[in-house]
Amino acid sequence: MGKREVAIKIGGEAGFGIKAAGLILGKALFQSGAEIFGYSEYPSLIRGGHNTYQMNVANEPISSTTKRVDILIALDKKTIEADMKYLTDDGAVIFDGALEQRDKRLINLPLMELSKKAGGVIARNMVALGAGAYLVGLELSKLEEQVEKNFKNKGAEVLTMNRQAVELGYNFLKDKKVKKETDLAEWSLKSRNKSDIIATANEATAEGMIWAGCKFYAAYPMTPATSIMHILAERQREEGLVVHQTEDEISAIGAAIGASVAGVRAATGTSGGGFSLMVEHLGLAAITETPLVVVESQRTGPATGLPTWTEQSDLKFIINASHGEFPRMVIAPGDAKEAAEMIQQAFSWAEEWQVPVIFILDKYLSESDFVWLDWESKKMAVKRVGFISDKELENLDNYKRYEITGSGVSKRAVPGQKGRVGVINSDDHDEYGFSTDESEERIKMMDKRFSKVKNMEAELPEPKLYGPESAEVTIVGWGSVKGPILDAMQEIRKSRNQVRQLPDLDIPSSGGRIALGAKNSKVNFLHLNYLWPFPGRRVKAVLEKAKKVLLVENNKTGQLGDLIREQTGIEIKNRFLKYDGRPFFREEIVEKINSLIIQ
Repeated sequence: MGKREVAIKIGGEAGFGIKAAGLILGKALFQSGAEIFGYSEYPSLIRGGHNTYQMNVANEPISSTTKRVDILIALDKKTIEADMKYLTDDGAVIFDGALEQRDKRLINLPLMELSKKAGGVIARNMVALGAGAYLVGLELSKLEEQVEKNFKNKGAEVLTMNRQAVELGYNFLKDKKVKKETDLAEWSLKSRNKSDIIATANEATAEGMIWAGCKFYAAYPMTPATSIMHILAERQREEGLVVHQTEDEISAIGAAIGASVAGVRAATGTSGGGFSLMVEHLGLAAITETPLVVVESQRTGPATGLPTWTEQSDLKFIINASHGEFPRMVIAPGDAKEAAEMIQQAFSWAEEWQVPVIFILDKYLSESDFVWLDWESKKMAVKRVGFISDKELENLDNYKRYEITGSGVSKRAVPGQKGRVGVINSDDHDEYGFSTDESEERIKMMDKRFSKVKNMEAELPEPKLYGPESAEVTIVGWGSVKGPILDAMQEIRKSRNQVRQLPDLDIPSSGGRIALGAKNSKVNFLHLNYLWPFPGRRVKAVLEKAKKVLLVENNKTGQLGDLIREQTGIEIKNRFLKYDGRPFFREEIVEKINSLIIQ
């Protein structure tokens, strides 16, 4: 029986259609019933550079990438130089030409010759795609169906060329009876429903924004948040929303605040550098108690950093952004499904509590391809709250926009309502909204705004604990580390199950896994989605019972760990931090967990 998970990596120069080809193969495999996860890497160059797309294909759900590669499809020599080291011992490399490496399974595929035969050199990525499909045992007809969907709107000539290219690549290996890496026919795969899709977290976020009734989105392009604007722009006519590309991020957040003041659900989006420009206006939204959703998709910093790579280094900044003190919510999904669900919650909470809600993604989430089953099940009913009606206004002698209430939330009127004037004031103000420098009024307004926090805390879901209640190692993380950690836990569980018949001996570990199985170790994972107000009680309760705690974060300083110490008094000594621009690979986490258990 063949492998039950295969990692396929396609590499080549920018412009070779690396991700496009990989995603076509991924969607064909997905429609055949396989589970996939796709991850892309590309440099921050306007033109050129080495691009890769890696797709892990399995018979069970997966949500992370691996460092190892089973099939390497090299469209240039740079891919051989950079990525050959990740190829497994029994893996295969597809390349146009002879290679010096004699210890690997080399498949010399005449990409240039076959692509010219198909109609043009531009089709060489599709020739390679056909060969990759053969190596994983995908039926050619399934791949052709996806090629048809992808190219049907580009004309008959383009469609014919690409279909012929995949056929030539597939049949070249088939005719030579090349050994396959695996065979999907042995995987007992289930059929797909129409509601099962592949989506990035950016695509899921955009869909969730539409579901939430967002009617205004302002942004300035900044990787990796830009595609949210592109997706919404394509949908604005059919969904009745306005997408405004501004001249800079300051204008973007200002426009979103203005739209929200006018009564529509509004948002803006950017990355860390753009959010740096937005922070003064973030305070404006806070002091005027204007609902606002800000999407911040992280990349490395400071300054331009590595603009096309990933990191989780903006957490402390986001929680403390802008001068002065004010309540806010900070939430971070761990995958595409959570992104669609939580962005809807962001709009509801921003409106309910009249505070800024910052929604954190990162490059890994924003641009990786997740399987999203029954996607419309995450759609929530839209319920607008917090407004004062025309009739209520008519019955008031004086309308207090910032009336002090038990919840801290005051009803808001919108421009155009008859009979009353609402004042939106960036100075601190009294209940009517008029500027004041009286100490007593300042205290009243500060206390009013912060009186929301207790109820906000009560409404936020608690961090979820995955795995058994009691464990030898408790992992703590937030946002995008979810997938790699859960997949690593699954690998450890499988390894343990495979050796349950062995006697309970202190067997030397092979990568730690045999010892894990023999000792019947356990691991659990506390994942934080809702980061501010900080869920200190829940975090403290879990960590106080933990035997060993491991912090996993994509940053240099362990920002969540520092936040936990500040809020709970618990110091996490075991910290697995990564800040090279890459996400956590599954093997890295397995190795780290094992090293803690066998100590």
